[in-house]
Amino acid sequence: MSKLQKKVNGGDSKLETLISSYPGLLTYKGFLSDLYDFSTESSFVRGFWVHGSRITGFYHEFSDLDIAFVLDSDKSKGKIKNYLSGKIHYDPSFPEYFLDTLCEYWELNGIEVGVHIYTLKEVGAKLCSLNSSVEFFERTQAFVEHVFLESLFLVDKGMVLKKFKDKAYNYPEDIRTEIIELYKKRLEQKFVWWQKRPIWKSVFEEITDLKLIIDEISKLHYAINRRYYVYALKSYAKDLETLKPNIKDAVFSICTINPQSFEGKDKRKLIMQVFSKLMRYYDEYK
Repeated sequence: MSKLQKKVNGGDSKLETLISSYPGLLTYKGFLSDLYDFSTESSFVRGFWVHGSRITGFYHEFSDLDIAFVLDSDKSKGKIKNYLSGKIHYDPSFPEYFLDTLCEYWELNGIEVGVHIYTLKEVGAKLCSLNSSVEFFERTQAFVEHVFLESLFLVDKGMVLKKFKDKAYNYPEDIRTEIIELYKKRLEQKFVWWQKRPIWKSVFEEITDLKLIIDEISKLHYAINRRYYVYALKSYAKDLETLKPNIKDAVFSICTINPQSFEGKDKRKLIMQVFSKLMRYYDEYK
């Protein structure tokens, strides 16, 4: 029985409560226990954690399990992979467009396991770039949200993960202001163009246009709330419950497609109302 398993079975009530608070992890408790033991005893693993939908609660039966490690140096990555190869199966078909997150896909009992392996230097560089400019903020925010903020730290030697997480939460106000102004400008530019399109030619054209608009609205919405935007808006439906101001009903109305009519007048009006509501809220509370 692993050390973590012993704690969960009664030795450490705090950890037992922690694990039981995440139903999405219960099936993998044995696997995570083994990784906990390995990471605790290893001299080169500085941190080990779980992140993603199984932590946020926004998952389904076949959602992947996301795990991550922070190591002392690049040379240690091979050691982690050697250990994992005795536990799970490596899947080389993982899409290349995800590789910028330094993630690999493995497989455990038919469920994909996203394995993220970083060094202290790599994570530090990403968080420094987050605060250096709007350009880097845009490129890094999804990584920060998905990997660090939607997380459950199981091993954190020297509190390095906590320090990284605190730094991610406390990004400079001037970056926030710049990113909000950027998203505002993008939407305004799209509105100028969109006002000239009184009607869509097909449902596909409508969906394509609405995707662009909703994507930009969500980015602005997250930024106003000092939250990070994540690609594909996996959690936006859930986040609309708590993000301010409340635009949930309007957003869902915008996304509703009428296959009998592609008239865009009403939706344009609703979208402008949503945009105005977001900016009034920002102007009032910035």
